[in-house]
Amino acid sequence: MLLIAGIAAALSGLLSFPRPAAAAGTSYVVQKGDCLWLIAQRKNTSVELLKQANGLKSELLTPGQTLSIPLKVTAVSPSRSSSPEVSYTVREGDCLWLIARRSNISVEQIKNANNLTTELIKPGQVLRLPGKSGSAGPTPAAKPAVNTTKPVPSRSGDTTRDLLNLAQSYLGTPYRWAGESPGGFDCSGFTRYIFGRFGVSLPHSAAAQFSCGTPVQRSELAPGDLLLFHTLSPGIDHAAIYCGGGKFIHASSRGGCVKTDSIYEDYWNTHLVGARRVL
Repeated sequence: MLLIAGIAAALSGLLSFPRPAAAAGTSYVVQKGDCLWLIAQRKNTSVELLKQANGLKSELLTPGQTLSIPLKVTAVSPSRSSSPEVSYTVREGDCLWLIARRSNISVEQIKNANNLTTELIKPGQVLRLPGKSGSAGPTPAAKPAVNTTKPVPSRSGDTTRDLLNLAQSYLGTPYRWAGESPGGFDCSGFTRYIFGRFGVSLPHSAAAQFSCGTPVQRSELAPGDLLLFHTLSPGIDHAAIYCGGGKFIHASSRGGCVKTDSIYEDYWNTHLVGARRVL
């Protein structure tokens, strides 16, 4: 019996897959619509650290899969006490929400430090990021400031009406992969272009747009909200603008142009991942 137990234990050790030590971080169960980029943003780590911690050779994930979340260690500079702020140069596709989450501070902190009255930023613009390296900022292990605890913001009905009128003026515009101009749009290029005309800088990526703005429950959807879907890829890969009454407008690859569809259709109803209020 002892010999059999020993052999069983040895086989179990050979067949088990190594996992990072529990002290390296926490665990997370992959949900439908997740991708490594989104999980890294939520857990204040990086895609590369997630791949290394879990022995991943690609970014393909499966719902129900358990990931080990490593702690993101921030090196401390010897001169940190003399520099309460750092600077950041805005890159193409950035928005204040993404910069705030990456820097572990809030959008309001960035706006106050830079005397900004809107969320409009431009590539090449230099921003001061307060509290990132000083005692006023959260510790590296703290979660980034997210908007889930904030009330859903209100907005001007005139602004929303103007935004939807602009979006609908492009009905029939051809779908063009990577397009973000009236000559042709892809899905995230369309939402980026429309919201950009109203001072909201969105990244040209549906997955990245999911991290912008304030989360909105399906029961709280209002005209002008940003809708994010999971269609073909493992993560979020489609963006649209909600028009109200169950309708939304989007640049559709299947339809070949900018068109409207209903959120109540079985396909779109089951593929909706979430919504964000960015205006």
